[in-house]
Amino acid sequence: MNPVFDLYSTTQMVIRYCVPPKYQDLFGDTKNGIIRSIIKAHNRKNKEGLKKAISEYNKTLEFIINEKAFVNSEEFGEVSAPELVSHILEQAYVRTVSQKSDMLNLYRGFSNNVYGEVNSNLVTEFIKNSELKPHHIFIDMGSGIGNVVLQVASQVLCESWGVEIMEIPSTFAKAQCIEFISRMRYYGKPCGKIKLRHADFLEDPEVDRILKVADVVFVNNYAFDANLNQRILQKFLDLKENTRIISLKNFVPLDHKINYRNANSLESILRVEEHLFGHDSVSWTNEEGKYYIHRVDRSILQSFEKNMKANRIH
Repeated sequence: MNPVFDLYSTTQMVIRYCVPPKYQDLFGDTKNGIIRSIIKAHNRKNKEGLKKAISEYNKTLEFIINEKAFVNSEEFGEVSAPELVSHILEQAYVRTVSQKSDMLNLYRGFSNNVYGEVNSNLVTEFIKNSELKPHHIFIDMGSGIGNVVLQVASQVLCESWGVEIMEIPSTFAKAQCIEFISRMRYYGKPCGKIKLRHADFLEDPEVDRILKVADVVFVNNYAFDANLNQRILQKFLDLKENTRIISLKNFVPLDHKINYRNANSLESILRVEEHLFGHDSVSWTNEEGKYYIHRVDRSILQSFEKNMKANRIH
């Protein structure tokens, strides 16, 4: 990341998303005042002009701090806007992962351990379409370097879990988490509880415990083989009613219908919806694609069993 651009973009983010509205006029706008001076100096690559504008920015920010405008904002402040979270994630990534990111490509392609990420815009879609709320519990099964876990915790303020079997991404995730939380404090923004585990989600008892209380589960299963997807599906047996499962491959056929032969299968307690994502939403392709949101709904099976029983009586 270009340090000058980082400085420039950080000032804009702080003014737009962190400074209380009643103080924002002190910084001017794109036509006048401090904001105009910073933009102008940055665009013209005017080093002295930028130093002067940043000095005025710092003085104004210090005045607002002395007014106690940010007291308790870290604990009781407004939830972070998606644009701010994306900015903080990028800062944390650059400082903890990017210089060693080649190490993430050491894993064998087309295997269950292939590494891939989803970008922040798509995660925001996941949050909206899965109806994630602050009182919910979220878990990412195969969380990589932790981007999704961190974004959900900061954007929703819910308890957010990640479990990753591979050592290198897991190590990066913990380092990135420390940096991310530190920066959330710098921006004076609240964040939900974050828990990261280096473990096999198929074998970890703690994952089993969390799945029983989870409200939203994310599985980036795009590169998983059929056997692993089936083993993951078995983990969903104890999910509570109405839990949502977000995945890049569907666990249930879109046209699935319950009949006598499949009534006892796990697929029979899941409803599934197909969603589309746009270009550049995932790291493994810049093309458009699909993701799926499954919802645990045992009423479908209960209704089928009730009808079966009624038919037997008659």
